[in-house]
Amino acid sequence: MSKKNKTSIALVAIVLIIFALCFFIVRPLLAQIKEESIKYQEKLSFFERRSELKNYLEKLESDIEEVLKKSPTFEAMLFDSDETITFVTELEEIAAQTSNWQELSVSVPSQEKQKFPFEEFGISLKGSFPNLIRYLVHLENMQWLVGVDSLGISKIKGVREELPADLPASSIETNLKIKVYTK
Repeated sequence: MSKKNKTSIALVAIVLIIFALCFFIVRPLLAQIKEESIKYQEKLSFFERRSELKNYLEKLESDIEEVLKKSPTFEAMLFDSDETITFVTELEEIAAQTSNWQELSVSVPSQEKQKFPFEEFGISLKGSFPNLIRYLVHLENMQWLVGVDSLGISKIKGVREELPADLPASSIETNLKIKVYTK
């Protein structure tokens, strides 16, 4: 073999080795770098959105506090714990006015400091659907700031003799959890 042939073969071998290195080592490394880059961009995007949301919530809280300070009528809508008997009496009157049968439970207030303190009540109503709607309208129009936390409606099942006599046969049972925001 001549020196020219050996050089050509050596050059082809070097080119093949370089090609193999690029194909089997560099290409997978570039693909892995691309994957990691995409993951990093997604995490970065998530943290940016999270930071924006946190800033928005902080601004919203400060706006709410500002409105609360400026609005004397809002302060009047907040429930005073001394008015619990009055509140319960009003709920009973609303139930009577709307022809609903009502059971009421009061949750123990949380000991932790809350941004917007509230008292929670559980209400179980039995009556017709139109009467439930009327009850909710009265609840919404109360003098205090009341929020419905959960609402569950089911058809009353059971022996008719166990139910109050004035309930219609197509009655429903509604379980409400309400929050009454306090001073």
